[in-house]
Amino acid sequence: MKIILFILLIFLVGGAPSFAQSCKEGVFLGRLSANQYSTDSTANSFGRFGSAYSSASINNPYSQWGSAYSSTSVANPYATAAPKIIAADGTYLGKLSANPR
Repeated sequence: MKIILFILLIFLVGGAPSFAQSCKEGVFLGRLSANQYSTDSTANSFGRFGSAYSSASINNPYSQWGSAYSSTSVANPYATAAPKIIAADGTYLGKLSANPR
C-alpha cells in the first residue's frame, strides 16, 4: 500500500522536488523522491527519513508518522492530521495519507 502511494505521489508531483511535513508540528519528514541514495529521501532505506527503524520516518510502522493507528500517520486510513506535501517553492500540494478523503 505504501509503495502504491509513493509511486502515485511521484507521478502527481511530476518528479519535482517536494517534501513531507507534519501537519500540526511543522516537522520535516523527508524529501519525497525516488532517489535511494539521497540522505533526506524517503526512498533511502538507510537514511533518517526512509528507514523502517527511524522515529522520523514515514516508513517505520511503529513511529507516529508510519503507524497504522496514529492520527498523524501516512499509513492510517482514518488519519485526521496526515503530513502535508510541500513543493520546493513552498506551495501546499495536499496530504500524504492512506485516507481516501
